[in-house]
Amino acid sequence: MTLESNIVEDAANLRERLEATSEKALFGARWLLAPFYFGLTGTIALLAAKFVQEFYTFAKTIFASDTHTVQLGILGLLEFDLVG
Repeated sequence: MTLESNIVEDAANLRERLEATSEKALFGARWLLAPFYFGLTGTIALLAAKFVQEFYTFAKTIFASDTHTVQLGILGLLEFDLVG
Protein backbone atom coordinates (compact mmCIF):
# COMPACT_ATOMS: atom_id res chain seq x y z
CA MET A 1 0.00 0.00 0.00
CA THR A 2 1.10 3.46 -0.68
CA LEU A 3 1.15 6.35 1.69
CA GLU A 4 -1.61 8.03 -0.28
CA SER A 5 -3.96 5.05 0.01
CA ASN A 6 -3.28 4.84 3.78
CA ILE A 7 -4.23 8.50 4.20
CA VAL A 8 -7.44 8.02 2.22
CA GLU A 9 -8.31 4.90 4.24
CA ASP A 10 -7.60 6.68 7.56
CA ALA A 11 -9.76 9.62 6.51
CA ALA A 12 -12.63 7.28 5.58
CA ASN A 13 -12.35 5.49 8.94
CA LEU A 14 -12.31 8.80 10.80
CA ARG A 15 -15.38 10.00 8.91
CA GLU A 16 -17.25 6.77 9.72
CA ARG A 17 -16.35 7.02 13.43
CA LEU A 18 -17.41 10.68 13.59
CA GLU A 19 -20.67 9.87 11.83
CA ALA A 20 -21.42 6.96 14.18
CA THR A 21 -20.57 9.06 17.25
CA SER A 22 -22.74 11.98 16.15
CA GLU A 23 -25.66 9.65 15.35
CA LYS A 24 -25.43 8.05 18.81
CA ALA A 25 -25.26 11.48 20.48
CA LEU A 26 -28.29 12.83 18.62
CA PHE A 27 -30.30 9.68 19.20
CA GLY A 28 -29.44 9.70 22.91
CA ALA A 29 -30.31 13.39 23.29
CA ARG A 30 -34.00 12.62 22.86
CA TRP A 31 -34.06 11.53 26.48
CA LEU A 32 -33.16 15.06 27.52
CA LEU A 33 -36.51 16.22 26.13
CA ALA A 34 -38.60 13.49 27.81
CA PRO A 35 -39.23 15.45 31.07
CA PHE A 36 -40.48 18.41 29.05
CA TYR A 37 -42.90 16.20 27.10
CA PHE A 38 -44.25 14.69 30.33
CA GLY A 39 -44.65 18.16 31.81
CA LEU A 40 -46.45 19.45 28.74
CA THR A 41 -48.77 16.43 28.75
CA GLY A 42 -49.64 17.08 32.39
CA THR A 43 -50.19 20.76 31.68
CA ILE A 44 -52.58 19.99 28.84
CA ALA A 45 -54.50 17.61 31.12
CA LEU A 46 -54.83 20.35 33.76
CA LEU A 47 -55.89 22.83 31.11
CA ALA A 48 -58.55 20.40 29.88
CA ALA A 49 -59.89 20.02 33.43
CA LYS A 50 -60.07 23.80 33.85
CA PHE A 51 -61.81 24.08 30.45
CA VAL A 52 -64.47 21.59 31.57
CA GLN A 53 -64.97 23.57 34.79
CA GLU A 54 -65.31 26.86 32.89
CA PHE A 55 -67.66 25.29 30.35
CA TYR A 56 -69.89 23.94 33.12
CA THR A 57 -70.02 27.35 34.82
CA PHE A 58 -70.73 29.04 31.48
CA ALA A 59 -73.44 26.54 30.52
CA LYS A 60 -75.25 27.00 33.86
CA THR A 61 -75.58 30.76 33.42
CA ILE A 62 -75.97 31.12 29.65
CA PHE A 63 -79.76 31.64 29.63
CA ALA A 64 -79.69 34.17 32.47
CA SER A 65 -76.88 36.21 30.90
CA ASP A 66 -77.03 39.06 28.45
CA THR A 67 -75.47 38.86 24.98
CA HIS A 68 -72.27 40.66 25.97
CA THR A 69 -71.60 38.25 28.83
CA VAL A 70 -72.26 35.24 26.55
CA GLN A 71 -69.82 36.57 23.98
CA LEU A 72 -67.15 37.06 26.64
CA GLY A 73 -67.76 33.54 27.93
CA ILE A 74 -67.35 32.10 24.44
CA LEU A 75 -64.15 34.08 23.94
CA GLY A 76 -62.84 32.77 27.26
CA LEU A 77 -63.50 29.19 26.16
CA LEU A 78 -61.85 29.86 22.80
CA GLU A 79 -58.80 31.15 24.64
CA PHE A 80 -58.49 27.81 26.45
CA ASP A 81 -58.82 26.05 23.10
CA LEU A 82 -56.08 28.12 21.47
CA VAL A 83 -53.71 27.72 24.39
CA GLY A 84 -54.24 23.93 24.34
